[in-house]
Order: sequence, then structure tokens, then C-alpha cells
Amino acid sequence: MSKIAEALAKAKERTGNTTAPFLPGQIPTETTRAKAKQDTLRKAAHHERKWLILLSITALLAAALFWTNRDTATAKPPRTTPGPAPIKSPEPEPSAPAALALPPRNGAAPAFPSPEPRTDTYRTVNELVISAVLPGEKPRIMHQGRIINAGEDITAELIFAGIQDGQIVFNDRRGAIYLRRY
Repeated sequence: MSKIAEALAKAKERTGNTTAPFLPGQIPTETTRAKAKQDTLRKAAHHERKWLILLSITALLAAALFWTNRDTATAKPPRTTPGPAPIKSPEPEPSAPAALALPPRNGAAPAFPSPEPRTDTYRTVNELVISAVLPGEKPRIMHQGRIINAGEDITAELIFAGIQDGQIVFNDRRGAIYLRRY
């Protein structure tokens, strides 16, 4: 008898099946179907246990993180004994910007020469969203919901100088003059 026939005979004695379970093209029997179903259910249960353990660990970590953050967020600062109050130096009074120049009226020569305006600053002046212009003794404009008096900063580089002849006058930090109609 050949070795294959001997192996098949032994398999038949153990399982009652005459075909090798690993051979392709075999016709499944009730026992092989039942065994395949059991294997599938066992794998699914194992997979389910893995997910359950993973979710439990994640929930525990989230709870621990929440608990530690809750403690630090509601903790009161430590009490200290009051000591002598710090000595405050007198604050100097704010002064108006040094170079607030309005252009000369009626074509007269300026009292001092003004630096040349920059094109990028002109672009900034033209892009300003000014929603109100309040001329008068104390000229004011409204920019982004904020009222700006003459002499106050609009941006880091622009100062509102005033209103003259239907134009809003701005200066930059160098003293250059920028005009915009309103």
C-alpha cells in the first residue's frame, strides 16, 4: 500500500472522512461545515474580546485624564501671607505723537519738508474700512467699530492726523502725509 493510501486510511479511522481536509476541490460534508462554522464563531468571539478590552482601556484612560484635568482646573491657588505693597513709580502722561502734520492749505509751501509717502502704506490707507467720519473741532473717525480721535494710532504704522478739505489725513511714523477722500 502506498503512503498516501495509508494516510487516508488513518484519517478515515480518526474522522470518518476519506478525503484529506487540505486538498482543493473537495466536497464539504456536514462535519467539515460544522467545524468551519465553529472556527468562524471562535474567531469572531476572539475578535470581539479584543475590541472589548481595547475599548475598556481607552475608557479608563479617558476617565483618568478627565479626572486629573478636573482637579487642576478647580484647584485654588495657594494662600500667601500679604506682604508690603509694591512701590509704584508715577506714570508719565501720554503725549501726542510728535509729527502730526496736515498738508498746507491753498497750495502754500509746507513749514517743513515731509518724507515721501510709501506705496504699500498708501495701499493700507485705501484698504481701511472707515464707517463714519466726524469732522469738527475734535475730528474723529470710526474704524472697525472703534472711534479714533485725531492723534491716535489706527495701525502700528498709521496715525489719524485729522480732517481737512473733505479728506482724511493720516501720517506714518516717519511723518509722511497720506490723504484719503471720504
